[in-house]
Amino acid sequence: MSRNRFLITVAAAAVAACSSDQSATAPNRTAGRAQPAPSHVEIAGTIEVSGHDAAPVSLRYDDKLIPLGGAESALLEGLVGAEALVRGTEDLDGVLVVESFRVLAVNGRAALDGVLMIYVASNYAIRLDDGSVYALEDPPAELTEHVGSRVWVTGGTDGLPIEFGVIEYGRSR
Repeated sequence: MSRNRFLITVAAAAVAACSSDQSATAPNRTAGRAQPAPSHVEIAGTIEVSGHDAAPVSLRYDDKLIPLGGAESALLEGLVGAEALVRGTEDLDGVLVVESFRVLAVNGRAALDGVLMIYVASNYAIRLDDGSVYALEDPPAELTEHVGSRVWVTGGTDGLPIEFGVIEYGRSR
């Protein structure tokens, strides 16, 4: 075999060996493949307890259970059973990393999700993400203690009593 042919063969074997080399401690399952772009999604569903330590809450929609992660998902732990619109990015493990969410309904009743504020003439209102403001008729004293907090509210405009829950204390959006 000529010297040039020998060097080309050795070089080709070295390249092949390097390209198929797998680390013994951490296999690289994506070597040679392009990483997919993060998948931004917006899904409406019901918040449920997942039973997983890494993702304690999940979102159920269309008979599917999607684990929820990220800092914002901690706020959903107090909303089990509520319907919510969740926005986020799906990671490679199938966890939806929550970027934001909006409570849609609680106990089957449509809900407002926003920041409680003092409105005209010492009345109270909810300011939503889009800037719209909804006045509350005769809110309970327990609710009025949470001015500046992010809350969900049902009732108050439909003749039914107001029900509420605090999503995050002292948050202004």
